[in-house]
Amino acid sequence: MRELAGAYSCVVVTADRAEVHSDRAGQFPFHFSVRGHETLIAHHATLLATLHSRTPDPLTAAIQIACPNVIPLAIGRSFFTDVGRYESTIPAPHGPLREALVDAIRRRGTGVTADFSGGIDSTSLAFLAAAHGPVEAVVYHHPQLPAADLDAARQAAELSARIRLSVVTGEEKTLPYRGIGSGWQLSALDWPAPGLLAHRRAALRLDWAHRTAAPIHLTGEGSDALFQPPPSYLATLVRRGELRKWATHSAQLSRLRQASALDLAVRAVRLAATSHGQALRGLARSLTRPQTATTPRAADAVGWWSVSGEAAGWLSPQIRNDLADLAGDPATARKLSDGTTPARHAMLAALRSAAAAQRFLRTLGDHFGVAVHAPYLDDAVVGAVLDGPEPDPDPARAKPRLADTLAGLVPEAVLTRKTKGAYQAEEYAGARAARPEISALLRDSRLADLGVIDPAAVAATLTRLNAGARVPLSALGRLVALEVWLRR
Repeated sequence: MRELAGAYSCVVVTADRAEVHSDRAGQFPFHFSVRGHETLIAHHATLLATLHSRTPDPLTAAIQIACPNVIPLAIGRSFFTDVGRYESTIPAPHGPLREALVDAIRRRGTGVTADFSGGIDSTSLAFLAAAHGPVEAVVYHHPQLPAADLDAARQAAELSARIRLSVVTGEEKTLPYRGIGSGWQLSALDWPAPGLLAHRRAALRLDWAHRTAAPIHLTGEGSDALFQPPPSYLATLVRRGELRKWATHSAQLSRLRQASALDLAVRAVRLAATSHGQALRGLARSLTRPQTATTPRAADAVGWWSVSGEAAGWLSPQIRNDLADLAGDPATARKLSDGTTPARHAMLAALRSAAAAQRFLRTLGDHFGVAVHAPYLDDAVVGAVLDGPEPDPDPARAKPRLADTLAGLVPEAVLTRKTKGAYQAEEYAGARAARPEISALLRDSRLADLGVIDPAAVAATLTRLNAGARVPLSALGRLVALEVWLRR
């Protein structure tokens, strides 16, 4: 079963047992619920919650808002009390990364459509597909809030006669947060996907894909998680004793991230001496103290995880204490392997997030009649990265391992692009425009009813947002997605 291509999950039932197999990234998660002598297994946690009368889990909601990337807290949990999530830890057979990526595209056949931002992720997939036939490609562009992708996409498309580029254009009504709480997604989603807040932007591309009548649409989800080395890898260099490289890379990263090289280097040394158990106990202590709005720093990424103090401050005192108890519980630390490094943890957390994002895109694609595939999340590709040799990061290059793997298959101009599309301006514009709708949700907050948040603390953040201040926007999106989801 582990040798099937692509990404999949299944249950193999025999006379005396049931074997559960899930994909490595978590695109197709299984959930389970036990009541008495009855054990139910299903993809959809909502179905199990209905059958076993389970209620939303306040602690999981708090984790989702404040610290979703702290894997030991989130592992095995669903958004319903007593409904667990199966986590796959079994390595799958895999070959070389280059072979896995080429095979992933070949198996999708010809006539596919593809996202095409001009960067190394989705654009590389389009070029691999173009080796087998013509490719219809699409790039998103908002004229008032450009993300710097359009020019790069046009330049890349000119490098292949088999790639024809189309542009879908965003406008005021496609901004994130527009029409909160309306539409198909409330009945279709099994979990509070943050992607639903920007679903109109994604829908532009998928509606375009539907009109091309192509069998499959390719997206680049998963590439950032697998191939973008997290800054916490500096601690790995310290542990290995590669001090010259540690100093050089700290200086290079400081220029890229506009941070102090000394700050990055010192944090890396401290991180190298900090176990995940110690980090969890530190998180527990920070959660028990009142949180204040602080400006995040680039150097915060050199850690086991980065938790926004402002977002944690939205939580009620009781739920913060409960979350602190969970973080400080030795059993929580044991959920993560002792051999896991901070960089490995960051990759796994990013992979979980990418799988959830792809799961949402696939659900949205089903609404449009489009099969949305993410080849980077195929088991063979994920396995080649997670179980293969540890990469040697190079701060001077974007995703060096992916670029080296695809050399000769994808134009060098694509593999060496220095810039990356940034959509934060749209997120801020959409959130500020939707402040009345978000405030209305807070006045009748389901999360407050569950004892998860203090609406006044969130309202204070909205005031700062409206005044032009930087706020933990990703956390706010997750909070709003939860509020919308709980209203189903």
